[in-house]
Amino acid sequence: MKFEIPGLSINPFEKDVVHKPRECPSSVTTLNEDILSGLTAAFNAVNDDRTSVGNKAELILSSAPGYGKSHLVGRLFKALDKKATQIFLTPFQTVTLCWQSILLHLVNELDYPDSRDQTKWAGDEPRQLDALAEGVLQNLVANAIDHGLVTIVQGDLRSEQLRRASEISIGKGPDPRSTWIRDHFIDELLPLCQQQLFPLRLISAGWLKVLFHYLTSSPGSDIRQGCLAWLRYETLDDSVVQSLGIAPGENPRSEPLDVVNNACWLRIYDFCMLARYYRPFLFCFDQTEDYATNRELSEQFGRVVVRLVNEAPNHLTVVTANQAIWDNKICPNIDVAHRARFSISKQLRGLDIREAEELIGLRVAPFAPPEELLRQFKDREWLETFYSGRKTLPVREFMQKCRDRWAGTTSPVPNLDQVFEEYLSEYRVNPRWRYFDPDVFRWLVQGPLAADPEIVCSENKKETAFAELQWSVRGRAEILFGFVRELHYTQWKKVADVAEAWRAKHPGKIAKIIYFRSEELDPVPKPTWTKTGPAIRAALGSGLLVLNKEESSELNAARDLYLEALSGNVSGHSGEDVLRFLQKRLAPWRERILQPQSPLDSPEPEHRAPPKPPKQLFLEKLRTVVQQEKFLSLNDTLEKLGSEATEDLVLEACEKIPQIQKIAHPNMVVLIWQG
Repeated sequence: MKFEIPGLSINPFEKDVVHKPRECPSSVTTLNEDILSGLTAAFNAVNDDRTSVGNKAELILSSAPGYGKSHLVGRLFKALDKKATQIFLTPFQTVTLCWQSILLHLVNELDYPDSRDQTKWAGDEPRQLDALAEGVLQNLVANAIDHGLVTIVQGDLRSEQLRRASEISIGKGPDPRSTWIRDHFIDELLPLCQQQLFPLRLISAGWLKVLFHYLTSSPGSDIRQGCLAWLRYETLDDSVVQSLGIAPGENPRSEPLDVVNNACWLRIYDFCMLARYYRPFLFCFDQTEDYATNRELSEQFGRVVVRLVNEAPNHLTVVTANQAIWDNKICPNIDVAHRARFSISKQLRGLDIREAEELIGLRVAPFAPPEELLRQFKDREWLETFYSGRKTLPVREFMQKCRDRWAGTTSPVPNLDQVFEEYLSEYRVNPRWRYFDPDVFRWLVQGPLAADPEIVCSENKKETAFAELQWSVRGRAEILFGFVRELHYTQWKKVADVAEAWRAKHPGKIAKIIYFRSEELDPVPKPTWTKTGPAIRAALGSGLLVLNKEESSELNAARDLYLEALSGNVSGHSGEDVLRFLQKRLAPWRERILQPQSPLDSPEPEHRAPPKPPKQLFLEKLRTVVQQEKFLSLNDTLEKLGSEATEDLVLEACEKIPQIQKIAHPNMVVLIWQG
C-alpha cells in the first residue's frame, strides 16, 4: 500500500541523516532523555561557577551508526537555547594549525542566530556574536554603575536595565540611554570596563574595542569585516587597525605558523574568559570517526580536548563517536593520562515501540495528514512485526522502514551518484554551509584530488609559510597549495614573489601555487591594492581558484559525504567506497589544477558587490505565504512572490525566518512552516 498526502510529492521519512545539528527536526522527548538531562546538568554546573576549570569532556557513544549522535547535539542546542553560546566542530585536518581551524569554526558558528525560539520572529535577528558582544559590554558597564564609577548618565540609566538585554541595545538601540552609551563608550566607559578585565589576564587588550566596533558598525562594512578578521586572528590592513583604535602590536601576525597556531588558541582562551560576563560556551566535536584515519590527528585531537578542559573556563565540551571506532582506533591513540579527561561514556539507545509511534506523528505533522491516513500508517500490528524479540530499534533503521512503507515498496540501496546529488542539494540551499573551511581543501588535496599514481603529495613549508602541501607529478608539474583565508597585502605580495621564483626553479614544468577562494571571501587582489595588485594578479593568475556557488557546493558536499560514510551514515556504502567514487567524480578538478598557466589566465578579478539583504516587506510576504500554505516547493514560492523574487533571495530570507525549514532534494526544495 502506498501513502499520499495531497500536494506533497516527497516522502516525509526520506531524510534520515542529520547533517548539521541546527537543522534537526522535532524529536521524541523521551528518547535518550537521561543523557540529554545529564548534559544540561553538566552545563548548568559550569554556568553556576564561571571561574572553575577542569570539567571533563562529556563523551557520547553510539553502539552502531544510526542512533542519532548529531541529532542529540541538535536537541542539546535547543535545550540550551539562550543559555549557551553554541559551537559545532567538525574534524580538523592539520596538527600544525589545529587551533586556527577550531577558531575559524568558532567565529563562523557565531554567525548563527542567537535564538531558536520559533514563536518569535524578526527580520534582523541578532547573531550569537551580536548577543555575546552586547552581553559582555552591558554587564561590564552595569558593574561600573554599581560601583559608583559612572556618575553622570543620560535618562536615568540603571544597571538592572543593562542586565535586561531587551531594554537597551548598545549596538543599535535608538533610545537616549543606548545613544549615550555609544557616544561615551570609547573615551569614558572603556577604561572603567578595562579595569574589570585586569584580573582575567586576557592575552589581548583589544577585545572591548573590537566588540564595540562590531556592534556599532553596519553588516558587511569594512569595519565589521575587520572586527571579524581580528577575531579569527587574521592580519588587518593598517587603515583597519587605525579605525578600530587598537595598538599596532594588537594586529595579528601571519607567520611563523607555530606562533599563529598558539595565538589562535589564546584567542579561544580569551573568548572563554570573556564568557564570565555573558554565557558559557558549548563546544561539540562531532564526526570524530575521521580522526581514526590518521594517528597524528587522533593524538592531536586528544591534546586539544585536554587543553580545553584543563585550561579554558566557562565552557562545556561534548564529544560524540561510534563506540567501536572510538574504542579500537581513536582512544588507543590518545595519551593514557589524557583519557582521564573524558567522562565515563554515555550510551545512546534506540526507539521503543511507543517512541516509534510518536516519531511517525512528528515526521508527518508539518504536512497536516488526514487522521485516517495517519491511523492506517501507524498500524500497531505493522509496528509489532519489527519489535518481536527486540525492545528498541536504531532510529535510522526505523526511519528506513517507514520510508519504504510510505512508498509502498522496498527502496533499493541508492547508488553514490544519487546520494551525492542529495548532499549537493543541501549545500546549494544553505549558504552558511559553504563558508570557507581550509580543512575541506586540505582533505581534498591530500585525498581524492591526489588519486593519480603519478602524483606524489607531501608537505612543503620551505618556500613559504602560506603553502602547506606540494604535488610532484613525474616531470610534468610542481604544484604548491595554500589554505589561507585572508592575508595582509604585503603577505600576498610575498606569495606572488614565491610563485615567480617557483616557476623559475622548475623550467619546462607546470609550476604554480593554488589557493581556493570561496564565495564570501574578498577578491585577491582587492581594488584598493593599486600598487601591489597587478603584480599579485600576474604572478598568481589561475592559481586563485575562485569558486562559484555550484563549485563550492560540490567540494564541500564531497567532504561531508565522506565524513558521513566514515560514521556509517551512508547506507550500503563505506568510507572507502565513497573515496573511490569521489576520486572519479572530482577528476576534472585534478585536470584543472594541472592546466598550464598562461598570461591569459590572469584577468582582472571580478569585484562582486555584496548581495543586498531581503527587505522587511519581502520577509513579511514570504513569511505569510509559507505560513498560509504550510508547505510548498521553492518554485511555487517564487511564483507566488512575483517577479521581485529570486531563488537566492528566497533562500537568504529563509535564513532570517526561523519558522521556515528548508528540505532539499536533488530536483526540488520544499519550504515547511514550523510555527
